[in-house]
Order: sequence, then C-alpha cells, then structure tokens
Amino acid sequence: LSKKQKIQWEAVTRNKVMINVPEVEEQLKNLQYPLFHLDFEAINYAVPRHDNSSPNQQIVFQASIHKELEDKKLEHSEFLDISGDDPRRELALYLIKTLEKEGSIVVYYEAFERTRIEELAVLFPDLSDALLELTERLWDLNYMFKTMAVYHPNFRGKNSIKTVGPIFAPSISYTDLLVNNGEKAQAYYSLLISGELTKKEREKYHKALSAYCTQDTYIMVVVIWKIKEIIEDGNY
Repeated sequence: LSKKQKIQWEAVTRNKVMINVPEVEEQLKNLQYPLFHLDFEAINYAVPRHDNSSPNQQIVFQASIHKELEDKKLEHSEFLDISGDDPRRELALYLIKTLEKEGSIVVYYEAFERTRIEELAVLFPDLSDALLELTERLWDLNYMFKTMAVYHPNFRGKNSIKTVGPIFAPSISYTDLLVNNGEKAQAYYSLLISGELTKKEREKYHKALSAYCTQDTYIMVVVIWKIKEIIEDGNY
C-alpha cells in the first residue's frame, strides 16, 4: 500500500479520524489572528459580458468573509453585486477594506482565490499593491486534507469542503440550502441579473445565494475549531 492508502485503511479499520498531529500543529502555528475566512463565487461566460474580460474567464460576483478573533468572536460581511454591471472593481475595494492589513486569510483551495485576486491586481493597477499584499497572507485549509494529514473514513477519498465540512460539523448541512453548489450559484446569479424576476423571486434568490456563500466560510471556521478540539482531547 502507498502512504495514503495506509492512512485510508487504518481510518476505516479503526473507524475514526486520523490526524498527523505534528504536521497539523505546524500548519496551525502559521495562523495569525485575526483570521479572515474567505470564499468567492464566480461565473465564467462563454461570450464575455464585461469589457476587459475574455471567454470563460472567471468573474467573481460574490464574496463572504468571517472575521475571527482569538476569543472565537465572529464578524460576518459579504459582497454580492446583482446589478448586472461589472462587479470586479467594487469587489477589489471590498476585499482591500474588509481584509484589513494583518491576519491570515483562510481559504479552501488557495489557487482559486489567489488567481482571482492576482487578476484583479492586473486589471486595476492603482489597487495592485494592496491586492497583492492580500495574497501573501493566504492560508489554505484544504492542504491538511489534500495531503491526508487529516483523514476521516467518511471522506471516501474526497476532500472538498462539501465532504469535509459536514463530517466535522454535522449540524451544518448543504442539502437544506436552495443553492448548495457552485453551478447553482452561477444559475441563480444569472437569473438575478436577467431582469426577468419578480421582486419576490429576486428576494428569494438573493437570500439563497447569500446563505450559500456565508455557510462556506462559516463551516471553515467550525472545521478548524473541531480539529483543534480533537487534538486537545487526544481523540485521534
């Protein structure tokens, strides 16, 4: 068996989470408070909708941020532009303001958020320095799952936030959400900017998009709390 297969085998036979404590603790030591848990939602148009964009380029239209202090106090904010206009400059300004100057920016799959921020830096040279400073503070929560430093038998070889999150936070479910994946987020966003919805429908879909992105960042908060708790309790 390979190293990863051995971890999977042991997790299944013991029926419990496997944690490489030294490796995970080393990663957690790199977190600097306040933490900013960040998630983007984006859409890629085959035919560009906005100037200075290309076919299938990811255009971020939504962001959720949970700011976490050392005492576990949380503050939430979000950006969601449903005007149909190009949302990118307002998003860039929102990120610079809300992510402040210090503290780790926790993401899931760092490459996606990093690339989107770097694209904004190229698009808006006057904001470039401030945006690129944000990329230096990114911390990828997915890394410990991708490398199997943390592995639960119910992962079944997967490591997406939709798989990992509910296992460590079973009270949080995606099945109850109207929008519960990226494809639906794009579809509902397209409806919201189409101008074809009634006021009641716009309110419903706006709320659904907000709930989905908000849950993605909140569940990251809870996952880190739970992993720390398991290590402290020695239940691994």
